[in-house]
Amino acid sequence: MNPCTLCPRRCGVDRSRAGGACGVGDEIRVGAIVIHRGEEPPLVEGAGSGAIFFCGCPLRCSYCQNSQISHLCQGRTIASSELADFMMRLQDAGCSNINLVSPTHYTPKILDTLESAFRLGLNLPVVVNSGGYETRECLELWGRYARIYLMDLKYGDNHAGRSLSRVPDYWDQAREAISFLWETVGPLELDREGRAVGGLIVRHLLLPGMLSNPFSVLEFLAGLSLDIPFSLMSQY
Repeated sequence: MNPCTLCPRRCGVDRSRAGGACGVGDEIRVGAIVIHRGEEPPLVEGAGSGAIFFCGCPLRCSYCQNSQISHLCQGRTIASSELADFMMRLQDAGCSNINLVSPTHYTPKILDTLESAFRLGLNLPVVVNSGGYETRECLELWGRYARIYLMDLKYGDNHAGRSLSRVPDYWDQAREAISFLWETVGPLELDREGRAVGGLIVRHLLLPGMLSNPFSVLEFLAGLSLDIPFSLMSQY
């Protein structure tokens, strides 16, 4: 984090002194902690998903539905010990998983938090819920902590990522990240109640006028494997 190379922007900012390309410093800021029932069915089966929405984001999507949290960073700074306690409360409430929404730019701090939570008895699957703009090096850090990866594949070309999310290489980076995750965590695994316990899910938001190039996205995923669970979203 200091200098920061966690996301593909590799802005190199000392985030103990200033906000990085993600818009935040090195202290964890959280916009919301909720029991979420609006995710994909395998993630919300049962009481719901224990979602923690982190402030800031490496992307600047012009259509972001969580812009107050992701772009404006509205939320509060939270200590690692308090965040671990919230994870335990979500588990006590019967949640099926701990769903970390946009965690990339806090990865080292969250991993420390998870170590504390595991010592307190956290045993739920941890979900990395990402916009898909990831480096392999950062994903490798999650290896012994996260069991489920919910990855966006927002665009089927770099042009759309440049114009709509302000990054020049989204398509290249997201394909590499999803290929790596497919190789390492494989297909989605469910328990007897239909709850996700491991594996990869990929989702794509269909944009007006096919701006997201969905057919390129589908061709890429089909080339990896027809066993990848795919969530096509239409709620733009």
